[in-house]
Amino acid sequence: MKPESVDYADEITCPYCQYVDDESWQMTEEEYDDFECANCGKLFDVVRHLTIRYSSKPKDVEGVDENGDNYSYAAD
Repeated sequence: MKPESVDYADEITCPYCQYVDDESWQMTEEEYDDFECANCGKLFDVVRHLTIRYSSKPKDVEGVDENGDNYSYAAD
């Protein structure tokens, strides 16, 4: 089997034997340049891509609007 790069996979995948390492999250920075496949034993490079996402939620709010009316919003 010809080695093939694997880009943006959910788990580290060996480019030689296509073994998927389901414990990729345990990889250390020292292993980035010499990651050893648990299946075939070959070494390959790994790049970890991080995606940062944010969530926001309302707070409990009370006040007076521009018409002078009281309002209240309760957070979920």
